[in-house]
Amino acid sequence: MNKQFRHRLLALIAISAATIIAAWVLIHSTRARRHRLRQPPDYLSNFAGAPDADLWTQAVEQVKADRGEPAGGSAAVEVPPELRHYSDRHWFLATQVAEVRKNNIQTCQDFVDLAAMIKRGELVALPAVTDTYILLGVGAKADEGVFSRYQDDHSIGLYNDAQLRDEYQRLEATRGNLEQENVDLKKQLGALKKRDRARQRELQKQIAARQQELRSTEENKALLNQFYGHADSRQKLFRDYDSLQSLARNFGGRSYDLNNSTDRQAMKVNMLSSVRPEALKVMEEIATDYHQKFERPLPVSSLVRPEQYQH
Repeated sequence: MNKQFRHRLLALIAISAATIIAAWVLIHSTRARRHRLRQPPDYLSNFAGAPDADLWTQAVEQVKADRGEPAGGSAAVEVPPELRHYSDRHWFLATQVAEVRKNNIQTCQDFVDLAAMIKRGELVALPAVTDTYILLGVGAKADEGVFSRYQDDHSIGLYNDAQLRDEYQRLEATRGNLEQENVDLKKQLGALKKRDRARQRELQKQIAARQQELRSTEENKALLNQFYGHADSRQKLFRDYDSLQSLARNFGGRSYDLNNSTDRQAMKVNMLSSVRPEALKVMEEIATDYHQKFERPLPVSSLVRPEQYQH
């Protein structure tokens, strides 16, 4: 794929995303819009730097404000032919996948890939709010779990050597506790009289739940054995962890502790608040035009989304 095509593709993606977001703001019902734009109280604390709380509050209120015009299904919006989707969503996604494969575009699989792109300068982090746009819902699905590699539809947790030992110990302790709980529940079940059917059903549900948890624990341990059990793959995963640790020490002027669940979530939100410089330029132009026309900031709900994040 030549460089000119790649730049056109990136620009088209940016224009499409920003235009669709703007259209969504115009046509979505007030009730649904307010539900979707509601943010947790500590949302701003996830972002690096010091977002202006007053500017943020003002921007949110402007986005949520009643438009005083038809909305939802009653709103008439003319979608440019270039931005129209196939009525069948699966067909629309299939054409995207086919285009990616045709041009041999390497998609971002997980946060490790995302970190590498950020470190290479291929992506730049955006502020939570500016005069012309506001990030709303970006990173909404980011959790506090450990960072992981995404391979073959599996998420493999990333650890250093000491953390890996701790994880094995945690899994073993969990397995032992679940097995003991199962033994105790079965004893209780065996001691019941036949006529106590309600209690029997309750205990059977609890036993089934413990057995499912036990299977999940065993599967997690097997996954660790599969990827950390061989020296080459283990060292590669250790290097992936080191790469994330390197970014965490200074990302956007802020440091993150990968051992701290709150820091992990905040770092994920900031990483997902990144975009390619070429796309940012287009987005800023659209946001400026949008702000000038509607006198409110453009709400942006999605930027970069690794494959893992979408599953």
